[in-house]
Amino acid sequence: MGHDVSRLGGRQPVGRCVDANPIARPKQSRVLQMPEAPTPKAHSTPSSTRASSSNGVVGIRGATRGALGGIRALKAATGLEGFVSPKDLRRLREVRAKQASLAGESLPALAARFGRLRGIVDGDHDKIDRVTVEALAIANVVAERTLGQPPRDEQVIAAIAMARGSAVELATGEGKTLAVGLAASALALTGEGVHVMTANHYLADRDSKNLAPMFDALELSVGLVADDFSSSRYDDKRDAYRADITYGNVATMAFDWLEDQTWWRKEARVMRGLPTALVDELDHILLDTALEPLVLSRFPSPGEETEIDAHVLEQAKLVVDRLEERDVVVYLEGDSPKPILTDSGLAKMEAAVRDVLGLPDGASVWEEAHLAILAELRVAMEARFAVRPGRDYIRTKDDIVLVSQATGRPNPAARLRHGLHNAVRVREGLPPEPNAIPIAMGSYHHFLSAYGHLAGTTATANGAAEELRDLHQLSITRIPTHRESKRTDLPDRIFAHPTLRDAAAIADLIRRNERGQPVLISTVSVEASKRMANLVRDPILAIAHAACSSSALLAVAAERVEDADELLGRPEARGDDRRRASLADSLAERMREDPEGARAFVAFLADQGLDLSPLLARPEGLAPRVLNAENHAEEAGIIESAGQGGAVIIATQMAGRGVHIDVPDAVLELGGLHVIGIERKDSERLDLQLVGRSGRCGEIGSSQFYLSPADAFLTHLSAADRRALGERLSGDRPELTSTLRRFLFSRAVKSAQQHAQMRAASQRYTTVPLDESLEFQRKAVQKFRDETIEHADPLELILGWIGEWAAVEPDEVRELFGLDASDRDVVAAIRARVAAHDAKAGVGAEDSADFLRDMILYHVDDAWLGQLHEHELLRNTAFMRTRLNTWADHTFDTSVEFLKMCQAMQETIVDRLAFHLAN
Repeated sequence: MGHDVSRLGGRQPVGRCVDANPIARPKQSRVLQMPEAPTPKAHSTPSSTRASSSNGVVGIRGATRGALGGIRALKAATGLEGFVSPKDLRRLREVRAKQASLAGESLPALAARFGRLRGIVDGDHDKIDRVTVEALAIANVVAERTLGQPPRDEQVIAAIAMARGSAVELATGEGKTLAVGLAASALALTGEGVHVMTANHYLADRDSKNLAPMFDALELSVGLVADDFSSSRYDDKRDAYRADITYGNVATMAFDWLEDQTWWRKEARVMRGLPTALVDELDHILLDTALEPLVLSRFPSPGEETEIDAHVLEQAKLVVDRLEERDVVVYLEGDSPKPILTDSGLAKMEAAVRDVLGLPDGASVWEEAHLAILAELRVAMEARFAVRPGRDYIRTKDDIVLVSQATGRPNPAARLRHGLHNAVRVREGLPPEPNAIPIAMGSYHHFLSAYGHLAGTTATANGAAEELRDLHQLSITRIPTHRESKRTDLPDRIFAHPTLRDAAAIADLIRRNERGQPVLISTVSVEASKRMANLVRDPILAIAHAACSSSALLAVAAERVEDADELLGRPEARGDDRRRASLADSLAERMREDPEGARAFVAFLADQGLDLSPLLARPEGLAPRVLNAENHAEEAGIIESAGQGGAVIIATQMAGRGVHIDVPDAVLELGGLHVIGIERKDSERLDLQLVGRSGRCGEIGSSQFYLSPADAFLTHLSAADRRALGERLSGDRPELTSTLRRFLFSRAVKSAQQHAQMRAASQRYTTVPLDESLEFQRKAVQKFRDETIEHADPLELILGWIGEWAAVEPDEVRELFGLDASDRDVVAAIRARVAAHDAKAGVGAEDSADFLRDMILYHVDDAWLGQLHEHELLRNTAFMRTRLNTWADHTFDTSVEFLKMCQAMQETIVDRLAFHLAN
């Protein structure tokens, strides 16, 4: 579900001026200069990268036999042959040699050596390459002594790659935390600061504390950015950003960057610049969340509140409540579901509007007088039919909290767009809230691209290397695991219906739990995690749901379960899956009263190839721990316990990224952690991240996916392909076992994921250039704001524009400021008018400069907010424009509108100065 990742702030910059009445404006003006398009970052890429395969893997496969001969012995010794470049391997050898020579030195002596390297770099990032080897050698020795963790070759190679600006693919459990810490230590020698960004605050807090002994021994200061948006924490944040190495949640840091652009005084900013960034899960930030715009907003002040008619919103809800599922067709616009009415639905909607508004039969609802309710009907329909509780949001006591589709985590600062958020609030029985006013906008891409040095880690860059290179100028260095993985990835199990799929997964869970093996079940939504948890707690209910998956199975269950035949006569038996849920509850009660009948039905399924007998063996069920957006605060504790014997964890796709799962030796003997995936994700990378929770660091483990033709990710196939798939799979047993049908389904799975990934990549390739146009404009506005803030006399900026206009149309300028024809030097005359006005009002030079500075900034911000609104409207149609082949106009259109905005803004500021002098 597309939504703005917004942060709401209650602050209001002081000293803002009130707009003056319109006054005739000069026709020509000088506009802000657009910045030149940035050139790609000059990351020093090893020569082997250019010779590597086209998928972006950094390797030596293209090197000559002679080049290989010189490093054969080293590669054999490190186990890195065929993976990393000759240059990186030479660097590793140099680091290890230097490290050996430092083995006898004390920690104070090593700190002194490290300090001397800072003097060599002397704030020049380009000199980092000269000291990387010695810096990492010192850090290795210090890490071993203070942390008890001698860095492995793979971790040192990763640090070398990040120090030169590469994204590193390092498998889950391979020690990314220490690798990032080593790279941060070397890069901190510039003295400009290194920002280490993680997926959540828990990981930032954990990593900064775990590595603190190493940083302290190297005499590097460490800061932690609080995951707190309140103004009372600004001083703490400012101190954190002034440390040599700063840890924080990437979202918090991105919003701090946005907010720093809105202050009217330089000293109010918390960041000191964007020199170096090291990002954990870099692919997730730049790919999975790339289409989520960052919007910094504030609620309106009492005098500027946007009109919200709660009565009209309630009327729209009442109309939409009359509609049924069959009256609406939901289609995808980009990745966002949008509802449209069928012909019968349109007639029903018109009748409902007449009824709600009290109109006579036959009256037209399309009159101008009814536009208010008609305008709200679209978002009210979307709130009911497209935005799903448990998938897109969760309901709290007094609010709705959106759930990130990329991570499964709650996003309390996010808001749905264009009135949809209030429509959902009204549907949930909550009052509408004032429409937030955006004051800054950006994206993770622009935030990270603003850094002078960008690098990071990922566990899965599969299929993303080309896009990371094209859109973000990042090369990928793949590093092998320290030990070969012993995880067994079992073949997918495919079932005719989702309830059969869920019951089979729970049967497997109970079977493994009986022998003490821990199991982690991953679902695609909060709603699905809660459903699975209920079924795990009540296996008989799982059997009943399986029985209701088809009329044929329900008939068999009714024959075998005592007094259950009348269930076939209920409307639910002929209804859709939602209606059959209540039928399953009733059937479960019959099965508890008649265990023999339940066993007979399970035996019938066994004859059909589906063994659910473990569900009968544990009718009391299990007590799983559930991890989803509703209890994300317990994430670390839940995931850390996932490897203990008999553990049962049900999680959304957040699945505790970055949290270490300790699997005792006794559990490894049982097969280690087993991961069950309920449905596949839209991206193969997300599937790989899930199974990577098991078999870490060369441990034994296993994984398996449970699928059905009704799984959500298959909607990425065309309607014709889905129909064809259904026809080919129809009539099969509960579990698909036919080799041909399994092949057809597996091919459909691969095709659906490819379609989803291509669709997402296409949107990123189209929206990023549009966002780049906005970023050029933002930089121009920000540059002008900075000049205004730092300028000792802001009047000079205004007089500069007036001087150019006076050279073209001096009479209009004189008329605007009430000057005589004798005032030949218009600029000097206006300067004298300002001085006289200030003297008469008893205003000093400093106060006058502050007034003019605030006036300029107010109108700059006001004009920029209008531009952001226009950009957002354009961005929302980006996908459809691409399909209509009209994308080429986007950058030109936004640039032209920006030039107009700049001209209008300057004219407004000049008008405001004239109004000020006249009063």
